[in-house]
Amino acid sequence: MSNETILIVDDNRQITDFLGIELLPDLGYQSLVAHDGERALELVRAHQPDLMLLDFQLSDTTGLNVLRQMASEGLSMPAILMTAEGSEQIAVDAFRLGVQDYLIKPIDADSLCTAITRALTETRLHREKAKLTAQLKQQVTWLTVLSRVGQSVTSILELNQVLRRIVEAGVFLTQAEEGFLALLDGQSGQLFLRAVKNIDQDEIRTLRLQVSDPLVGRVINTGSPVRMTRGAKGEALKVSTGLLVHSLLYVPILSKEEVLGVLSVDNRFNERAFTEMDEKLLTSLADYAAVAIENAQLYEHAQHEIIERARAEEQINASLREKEVLLKEIHHRVKNNLQVISSLLNLQSDYVSDQQALKVLQDSQHRIRSMALIHEKLYQPQDLGRIDFAEYIRDLAAYLFRSYNAGARAITWSIEADDVFLGIDSALPSGLILNELISNSLKHAFSPDMDKPSGWVGQIRVELLTNDDHMMTLIVTDNGAGLPAGLDFRNTTSLGLQLVNTLVDQLDGTIELVGSSEGTTFKITFAAW
Repeated sequence: MSNETILIVDDNRQITDFLGIELLPDLGYQSLVAHDGERALELVRAHQPDLMLLDFQLSDTTGLNVLRQMASEGLSMPAILMTAEGSEQIAVDAFRLGVQDYLIKPIDADSLCTAITRALTETRLHREKAKLTAQLKQQVTWLTVLSRVGQSVTSILELNQVLRRIVEAGVFLTQAEEGFLALLDGQSGQLFLRAVKNIDQDEIRTLRLQVSDPLVGRVINTGSPVRMTRGAKGEALKVSTGLLVHSLLYVPILSKEEVLGVLSVDNRFNERAFTEMDEKLLTSLADYAAVAIENAQLYEHAQHEIIERARAEEQINASLREKEVLLKEIHHRVKNNLQVISSLLNLQSDYVSDQQALKVLQDSQHRIRSMALIHEKLYQPQDLGRIDFAEYIRDLAAYLFRSYNAGARAITWSIEADDVFLGIDSALPSGLILNELISNSLKHAFSPDMDKPSGWVGQIRVELLTNDDHMMTLIVTDNGAGLPAGLDFRNTTSLGLQLVNTLVDQLDGTIELVGSSEGTTFKITFAAW
């Protein structure tokens, strides 16, 4: 049975009785009835129906005037206009006011049912699209926050600062009122607060977390999350003496199956219960906390080694090796964290039916992969600060061509690259630029409809050239259909081209476009460091 409501506006009571009492209920719709325009507007304001069946000529006004009044008040809903005296001008005015369909009386039941189904189907599609768009925006927000926390984990060595950011992110992502992070002291077996959000100092002084507590103890002993809401009888959940909440979520901080502590959020006054997605997000942040703790321990150990071995050359060399291990570990973990995000995007793609949203997720995966490949290259060679960019180009191109199934589409690629070693500050934006330009060519340059002479083969070519002044020129060329006529690549709604222009500015470089109906060439020049 449908929950959709249809408002019938007609001064003919026989018609309203037939529609509202017989036809619409049989079709599974609820109905509201108005016999004049004033009553119709009152019902629209009060109930916001899903569809309006509107007679053109009413006792006090016209159906078009009702639509105009609704538009002036910002009231929007699909409408089907019914009239006994149709004209071309009435039809034009009706459609300008957003009418979905236009029917001439007398109207047979089958035609009306078809019109109703068509109008409501379009409305449902619009709502589904809006819902998917909202979900995508929420997911982008989640990924952005997780990415920033990941950057903090790898760039900030002050552990307390990282842990504070993790708690703040947890409260934000789960829409909680407050949160805290407590670590387990191995010697005393007690939990000690290390970071809090929205808990005042007086409460912090009285907040005592005991491993023997039924809730915290369950997390410590089992290594599993605890998610609870106030019971049906209204009993509050006890976090600590004097701290009672409506709902709470505890997740363990795990490192190699060892529980290091607890990350918690709760709602003291808000009655919102935490969801499974909240649990997943908080678990991801707890993993970041574990990485931060491990990094802090590694860094502390490295510092200790430097101090201990400062008196001799052998000691200095040993401390440098410890630093290398630390940097490799950090790059390795960054690469792994980026791969986790890429995998989450891939999993989310299975639940997305909207093709535009699916393309956005896939483009995001490619961008994350291009960044992960930089960190993968950084921890492999002896020089941890620079990568072989020519080798990186070949690996990135091979990945993109596999992802877009270019071989099956008769698209080939070639690379001509000088030996260039770039630091991470130049390699990351350069890699993202390459990802966008090659992806754009693979997605848009070789349309199945384009005219292709006999023996034609699609080609994408990448050139990397350097000179004695440490200037580098990156050229990406394809022999596809070329850019649309009149397109200003520096001022476009395309996220990919916007990102390319922003990254070129970040490199203090320049970009030129050579485009025609036979292909497109982008030429980027910047200083290589």
